[in-house]
Amino acid sequence: MHSLTNVLKRASRTKPIPEEEEDGGLRRCLKTRDVVGLGMGVTVGAGVFMATGKASEEAGPAVVIALLIAAFGCGCTGLCYAEMANLAPSTGSSYSFVYHSAGELPACMVGLTNIINNVMTGAAVSRGWEGYLRALLVTVGAPVPQFLEGFAFGPFEISFLAPLLLGFVIAINLCGTLAVSTFNNVVTVGSITMLLIYVFGGAANVDPDNWDPFMPTGVSGVAHAAGSVFFSYIGFDVLATLSTEATHSRVIPLGIVLTLALSTCLYCCVGGVFTGLIKYTDISKTAPLASAAELRGLRWLALLVAIGALGNTLTTVIGCVLAQPRLCFAMAQDGLLPSNLVRVNRFGAPARSLLVLSVPALFFALVFDFHKIADVVSVGALCIFSLVCASLILLRCPRALHATGGNSAGAAASHSSNDEEPVRPSMPATRSPRRVIVGLVTFSISIFVLGILFRIPSSSTLAVWLLRGSMAVVILSAAISVFFVCLPFLQSREDTYTWAEQTKRAHGFKLPFMPVPPLIGIMMNVLLISQMSFLTLMEALFLQTVAGAFYFGYSFSRSHLNVTKKTWAPVFASTVPPQEPDDL
Repeated sequence: MHSLTNVLKRASRTKPIPEEEEDGGLRRCLKTRDVVGLGMGVTVGAGVFMATGKASEEAGPAVVIALLIAAFGCGCTGLCYAEMANLAPSTGSSYSFVYHSAGELPACMVGLTNIINNVMTGAAVSRGWEGYLRALLVTVGAPVPQFLEGFAFGPFEISFLAPLLLGFVIAINLCGTLAVSTFNNVVTVGSITMLLIYVFGGAANVDPDNWDPFMPTGVSGVAHAAGSVFFSYIGFDVLATLSTEATHSRVIPLGIVLTLALSTCLYCCVGGVFTGLIKYTDISKTAPLASAAELRGLRWLALLVAIGALGNTLTTVIGCVLAQPRLCFAMAQDGLLPSNLVRVNRFGAPARSLLVLSVPALFFALVFDFHKIADVVSVGALCIFSLVCASLILLRCPRALHATGGNSAGAAASHSSNDEEPVRPSMPATRSPRRVIVGLVTFSISIFVLGILFRIPSSSTLAVWLLRGSMAVVILSAAISVFFVCLPFLQSREDTYTWAEQTKRAHGFKLPFMPVPPLIGIMMNVLLISQMSFLTLMEALFLQTVAGAFYFGYSFSRSHLNVTKKTWAPVFASTVPPQEPDDL
C-alpha cells in the first residue's frame, strides 16, 4: 500500500510554471496576423461546408442561433486556452497546461491523446480533401481520373491522393513555421474571399419565404444543431502549441480571441444566406452550400464554393500537421517521450518529431477511412478541453499561505524577536484546495449523468416523474458542487495567493468572472460527451487506458522531475522542490 501511495504521489506531481518565458528551442517569428491566419485556416474548414448543412437540416433558418450558442460554449473553452497560453506559454499546449495544474499522469494522457487525435484528423481530412476534389471535377463537368476513386483491398480502402497531399504538407512544415504560415495565409485569404463572395452574391438572391418558419423544429432542433456545429470552432488548441514561436506574449491570446470572433461572424453570415437560398427540407447532404447555389441558378457561385472547400480543407490539414510534432517535442523535453525527438532543423522546425509522426499519418491516410472513429476522436478532444478549463480554475483558485511547523528557521527567529507581531507564514500551499477538486469532479459527473437522463425515453407517467426526480437530484448536486468551486474565489483575501501568481504574466490576459466561464466550458464539453454512444465511450476509455499504461511503462521512470536539478527553478524562496526518487 505504501508503494502504491508513492507511485500515485509521483504521478500527481506538477511541473512548475517558469517565471520567465522559455523559447523552447524554436524560433520566434509569428505575429498576430500569422496566428489569426493559421487559426482561421484550421477553424474554417470542413465545418462551414458540411456541418452548416447538417445543422440547417436540424434547426432550419434558426441555425444562426445554434451557431451563436455553439460559439458561446466553445468560446468559453477558447478563452481558457487564451489565458493559459498567456500564463504558461509552451509548445505543449493542453499537455503543458494540465501538467502545471493537474499532474504528470493526466498530462501524459492528454499529450498522447492529442498526438493521436491530430494524426488521425490530419489523415481523415486529407481523405476529405480528395472527396472535395472529385466534387469539383464533377461540378465543372470534367472526367474524374480513375486513380482518384481508389479501391478496396480487404478491410482497407486504399487512397493515393490523400497521402500525397499529406506528404506535401509535411514537406512544407519541414521548411519552418514562417514558411507554413506564409503558405497558409495565402490559401486562407483566397478561401475566405470565396466564402465572402458566396455571402454577398447569395444575399442578392435569397428568398425570404425560405426563412418562414424561422424555428421549424423548436428549441430541441436548435440544441441539436448547436451540438453539430460545436466542433466547427475548434482550432485554439493548435494555436496554443505556437506559444513559444510568437514574437510577443500577447500574440497567442489575441489570435485565439480574434479567430473565435471572426469565425463566428463568418459562420453566421454563411448560415443566414444559405438558408435563404434553399428550403431547409431540400438541403443536400453531400455538398450543401454548392447545391443550394446551383438550385438558385448560381452555377458560378457553386464553383467558387467548391474551390474554397479545397482551400479550407487544405489549411485544416496544415493545422493538424503543425500541432503534432510540437506536442511530441514538448513531451520529449520533459522526458515523457524519447529525448532524441528533441531535434530542430536549420529552418527552426521540430524535424525529428515531424518525421517520426509522419509515418503513421501517411499510412492511415493511405489505407483507412476514418468516418467510423470520428466520434472517438471527438470524445478525446472534449475530455482535453474539460481538463484545460479545470486547470485554469486550479491555477487561478485562491489558496491560503500556511505555516510549516518547525521547518522554517526564519519564521522562528521572527517570532522570538517580536512576540506581538503575527508570524508570517513561510510556505505557500502547493496543492489545490481539496474542496475545489472534489467540486470539479462532482460537477463533471453530475452534468454527464444529466446528459444521459435527457436521452432516456419515458412513456408512462411514473417513468416521467422518476426521470424528473432524478434530474432534480442531479441538478442539486451540480449546484452544490458549483458552490464549493466558487467559494474560494468569493472568499479571496490579501493573505491568499493563486498558483498563477508564480509568473510575471499573471496580470496580462485575465478571464473575468472566474470561475464561471471555465465551468460553462466544462458543462458544454461534458454534455456533448454524454450524447455519444456507449460503444464510443468504451473505445475512448480503452485509448485512455493505453495512454495510462504507456506512462507507467515508459514515462514514469524517465520524467525529468525525477532529477531535481534538471528542471526545477523555484519562484518562491520557500517553495519545496519535488522529492528525489529515493525519498518517495
